Amino acid sequence: MLFLIETVGYTFYDFKLALGSVKRLCERNEWSFHCAQRVAIWLSIYQGKLLVYLVQLINMWLN
Repeated sequence: MLFLIETVGYTFYDFKLALGSVKRLCERNEWSFHCAQRVAIWLSIYQGKLLVYLVQLINMWLN
């Protein structure tokens, strides 16, 4: 259980770093379609990861 909580914490930290790098990219290139597309890809990847961890956590609590 502790491992799962740590993993979710690290995922949030990774998400923060990824969002920061995307933000820097957007600031350099201003706002473009490429930048918006990249933000959408990052968000979908991390949203999927967090959903998987949440389902695992709920499954552990139910068992």
